[in-house]
Amino acid sequence: MERDAKTLYQRAVRFCELARTTAKTKGEKDYAPAIKVIFNCYSRGCEADISKVIELYKLADKLGIPAAKNSLGLYYEKGEGVKQDGKQAARLYQEAADLNYLPAICNLANCYYYAQGVKADKEKALAQFTELYQQISSSYEALKTAYAEQSSELKKSKLAVIDYKNQAHYWEAQFKRIQTREEGLNQELEELKAKLRKREQQLFGRRTEKQVSTLQSAPAKSAKKLGQQANNPIPTRRDYRDLPEVEEVVGLNESENYCPCCHFTLGNQKNFKSKTSF
Repeated sequence: MERDAKTLYQRAVRFCELARTTAKTKGEKDYAPAIKVIFNCYSRGCEADISKVIELYKLADKLGIPAAKNSLGLYYEKGEGVKQDGKQAARLYQEAADLNYLPAICNLANCYYYAQGVKADKEKALAQFTELYQQISSSYEALKTAYAEQSSELKKSKLAVIDYKNQAHYWEAQFKRIQTREEGLNQELEELKAKLRKREQQLFGRRTEKQVSTLQSAPAKSAKKLGQQANNPIPTRRDYRDLPEVEEVVGLNESENYCPCCHFTLGNQKNFKSKTSF
């Protein structure tokens, strides 16, 4: 396992160095990613080599990378891999601070405060610390604003997700309701189709031989004639002679005492006959 990791590490270093060499040969200035990968390999890999790390930091320093300047300054300040040189460290801190690199500003302020590589100057140290504080404060405010904006967006996203979930549950319930209704309608349709097939079979289906023989053997019933039957007696009328006779006189009004056909009064029937006689 260790041999495989070491082999992979060596291959990674070779490929990164090849990428760096190729980019440098073609005149491309942006080959800092390759340098960073190689630096990580030599500083944290299977074969740590401080001299390679210093070489790569110097190369990154020439490319103007502020983080590399600050890290190289730390090596000069502590004397690791190179001869200890406070002035060189302060110079590198100053170059990185001019590129607005906050750790370099802090290290430069410490140099002025503790007189490391430069003449002690507490006013410059205070100015550096003040600038560092202002930049950190502005960064904090920017981060705070960004955090508030992201929190607001996150809250909106959560509310949107809740809304989408509610809508999904609503439409899922509607779908189940429609699905249940569709199943009921399909079942009802099948029942109606079965009834229709049964009626068609009863009306238009072929009869079996047993049914035909039964129909042929059954005696034909004579149709009954309508009206008075020959064997039945003629019905007699009821006799109402035993009922009492009652005479009733009805008086008519003048508007009702005339014939609706000839328009003569009912009392002038003789005149009517004489006038209408030929």
